[in-house]
Amino acid sequence: MKIKVTRRFIDRANEMKTRESGETYEAPEERAGFLIRLGLAERIEEPKTEPAAEQSEAAEAPEKAPEPADGEKSEPTPKTAKRTKKTAK
Repeated sequence: MKIKVTRRFIDRANEMKTRESGETYEAPEERAGFLIRLGLAERIEEPKTEPAAEQSEAAEAPEKAPEPADGEKSEPTPKTAKRTKKTAK
């Protein structure tokens, strides 16, 4: 599991190496969980890669909103709500 150090500490399980804040490294699942519970590190989510074929199809065909059929009116886009001032009680 890949983790990022949030607080400087001496890694006793890894040759007494000083781990600096902001450092990222690969740690065993059990050790990483222990460091995360102590608040010394946080888990880094590794991006999941999709097969190349799926990526190219998604890039080529962007989704469009369905067009209304003949005789149907398209719905107007919703307007954002206006902010109102709260009155003091």
